[in-house]
Amino acid sequence: PEQTYLAKQSYRFAMARQHQLPFEMLVELGRVLLYQSELSVDQASVTALTVAEEGGAAAEHAVAFAAEAEQCLIQALKRQDSGEAHEILGDAYAMQLKPQLAVEEWRLCIAFYAADPPSRERVFQKSQEAVTRKIHDPDLLEALNVDVSLAEQRHQEQLESEMEDAHVEEEPVADVEDPES
Repeated sequence: PEQTYLAKQSYRFAMARQHQLPFEMLVELGRVLLYQSELSVDQASVTALTVAEEGGAAAEHAVAFAAEAEQCLIQALKRQDSGEAHEILGDAYAMQLKPQLAVEEWRLCIAFYAADPPSRERVFQKSQEAVTRKIHDPDLLEALNVDVSLAEQRHQEQLESEMEDAHVEEEPVADVEDPES
């Protein structure tokens, strides 16, 4: 109860001054509010994808915190684009049973995480679960697979480019004879 009160007060204080807050603070506040949402889910012993369907006070708290997290993250993304912010916003949408919006954010996030395979895979798994359990859209599932393939391809190209740059730097420079001698 005290944590819930503090989280709500922090949100109200921050949103009253949202235009003064830096990007990082808005993302962190969104993360904290989403954490409070997840605590409400844990207390209700239900999963994030079914919290609103279960109903009850814990579900109402979870959805309310997720909505507040959504507002913080939307403000943060107006300042700066970030994979982390898109991921947390997607999580907030999922908690509110808005799987289509969640997957849209997670798809953006996959592109940001091109050079981070573990994070990219984590986001892909969340997206895949939402599509298969809630949205039931085979075309969207195929689009997710294409997103991951493109991100993997970009990552491989980046690695190859870095290897080529390193190889060029290692090659010895041949002595050039002075034509005047």
